Amino acid sequence: MTRLFFWLAMMSLVFVLACEDKKPSNSVCGNKIIEGSEVCDKNLKDCDKIDPNYISGTATCEADCNGYDVSACVESVCGNKIKEGVEVCEQDEQIDCGDIPDQNYSAGTMVPCKDDCTGYVTTNCVEPICGDKVKEGVEVCEQDDQIDCGDMPDKNYMPGTMASCKDDCTGYDESGCVISDADGLVNDVTIPDTTDIDMQDEDSFVSDAADDETNDMGIDEDVIIPDEDTDFTIGTMSCNAEVCIDSTTNLAWSRARAPQSNMTQDAAVSYCNNLSFDGADNWRLPNINELRSLIRGCLLTVTGGACAVIDPSCLSSSLACFSMETCAACVEAGGSGEFGFYWDAGVWLGDGVMGLGIYFWSSSLVSGNQNEAWIVDFDYGTVRYQGKEKSAWVRCVRGPL
Repeated sequence: MTRLFFWLAMMSLVFVLACEDKKPSNSVCGNKIIEGSEVCDKNLKDCDKIDPNYISGTATCEADCNGYDVSACVESVCGNKIKEGVEVCEQDEQIDCGDIPDQNYSAGTMVPCKDDCTGYVTTNCVEPICGDKVKEGVEVCEQDDQIDCGDMPDKNYMPGTMASCKDDCTGYDESGCVISDADGLVNDVTIPDTTDIDMQDEDSFVSDAADDETNDMGIDEDVIIPDEDTDFTIGTMSCNAEVCIDSTTNLAWSRARAPQSNMTQDAAVSYCNNLSFDGADNWRLPNINELRSLIRGCLLTVTGGACAVIDPSCLSSSLACFSMETCAACVEAGGSGEFGFYWDAGVWLGDGVMGLGIYFWSSSLVSGNQNEAWIVDFDYGTVRYQGKEKSAWVRCVRGPL
């Protein structure tokens, strides 16, 4: 019996302790201190902090401190032509489907606000169709679009390689793009420092042939590099110290490129138009046909090659004029010029620094996009386009003579 009383006493003690734990704290409603289970205590609160559907008013604490009296709060009114509270729109408003936030609809269809002002009626909105040649909604590009890797926003790729739009139109296929890092290393090739090189001095680049099959610029030892004071002929080029005339086009070319290597396309046009040189002042920036006539060794992009880019008949960036297979398929440094460039060796002055990207502006703009212009990259023998605000080198031409 004694043992039974003992266990009953112990169970009673546990019950009492458990009940004590569940007692509310000694909070005092009205002391202006929110404590225990109180929601408020003599304080005020802005109505919109209680519920975003309230647009104005101040709530007072109820007498028992268990909540707020919201009788003075003002709710938004759908239809009063004032967008307020949680309203997305007002009843008379319309919006283009393409401008509805956080949606992926095509533009061009106007839709009204819902009757309760909580959003727009989207039953007539249409999601964009990848492949319809109209870039809309969240599409970054359309399936036939291409972009130079160097022109991709927020990327650090070397120019000269074209990337195609992905099949789902959400971006470009970057698998063929080459990263250019900040330390001057591209594809594990170190770009030399050219700060102290006189870009107009032929002797900075041209040296006599070595005893090997090629000299230190990769030129065949059988190619004779002429003295800059001597008239000479290489291939179709008849040259003096300053100018070469191409017998196939009868165009006169400046042997030296413009001294600046960071010209925009507009600056390049202005530079050539204002050039007075070799007794002539009718110099100009060559069009893409004329610039292509300097390519040697890349059969796809030489004049008459498979690359269909021609001024003025085919200057669009579409596959009808430009494709990677026809305009950008020759290998890097596979030509017979200095360092494997795709031009005549020994003709040009101040050119030939491996790894710097030997690309030159033309005056031909991309049809349908007057902010881009065609260039030739002689390192790859590539005909491509880039934004006019970007940099390239400049060689001026005049004629036909």
